[in-house]
Amino acid sequence: MLYAIPSIIAITIKLLILWKRPFSRPTETQSFLFSDRLLLSLFITLLLLNICEVALFFSIANTPNALALVTGYHVFYIYTLFIILAIALKLVLEVKALPFLLIVASVLATAMIWPQMSIIGTKSIGYSVSRIPGPYYSLVVVGSLSALLLSTGLFAWGALFNAEPAKKIKCKILLACLAPFTVTTFSIAILMQYGIDINATVVTSFTINILLLGLLYSESKYYIPQIMAAVPGTRYFHSTETLASALFDPNIPLDEAKEIMVLEKTLRALQLTKGNQTEAAKMLGISRPTICRRIKALECYKGLPKPTPQHNEFNQAG
Repeated sequence: MLYAIPSIIAITIKLLILWKRPFSRPTETQSFLFSDRLLLSLFITLLLLNICEVALFFSIANTPNALALVTGYHVFYIYTLFIILAIALKLVLEVKALPFLLIVASVLATAMIWPQMSIIGTKSIGYSVSRIPGPYYSLVVVGSLSALLLSTGLFAWGALFNAEPAKKIKCKILLACLAPFTVTTFSIAILMQYGIDINATVVTSFTINILLLGLLYSESKYYIPQIMAAVPGTRYFHSTETLASALFDPNIPLDEAKEIMVLEKTLRALQLTKGNQTEAAKMLGISRPTICRRIKALECYKGLPKPTPQHNEFNQAG
């Protein structure tokens, strides 16, 4: 069960993302993650990959269900790698190659699904179920890993030589996020070639979701806080609770509620501008002296005031 925790966490992250409903069309002030069909496609394949991962931890080897899950895992894995390549090509070379790459991925997926071609059965490795490779398994793996290696190379090239600063920064972020997945994937592939039984799902869920979070961050700096606001213990979660209490608790005076909102908004603007007071003031539409006063107020700000006896009585009555 412990081995399934990374996959379960990966699914939980995606459910939190879905809960935030990021499928809307972008507006002038806000960009939604899945407005882009590439990112939507990647999200879907990763979610299906994680579902297969979790199911495999509870499967029995040499059963039709286990074979279907192992095959499905590999198929979604192939599509994931080629979608990542499509993202890299679009970002670095401005080439829209998704249809062609999906055709290539479909050819490899067919070779994986075809009986006795790439997978001839399943076996237990103690904590999960793995594949028994067929005669063409190595060829499919080489094709898939070539897509991953090419993606990593494209992000590296963009991080070093892209002329546009914004794209250069985005490539650096995605390269850093993809590197752990690339290293672990090639390491596992080498170990498997030497006959060492290892299930890639233990590390794949963790490393590939780093890339997803990198995409979230690089696509919209406003989107990560929306996700983290649903995670207890984070600064964003605390801010959300504070603002909700200021809005709905009738025992908090209006002036005090306004001050809480102003300080939380100022704090977020300073985070987005990395402490640049001039940029934060411009973002908020206020003067530099005003934001300086708010920064002084933030030094003493600790969030929502502690509940008074009236607060407790109100909560008990509710």
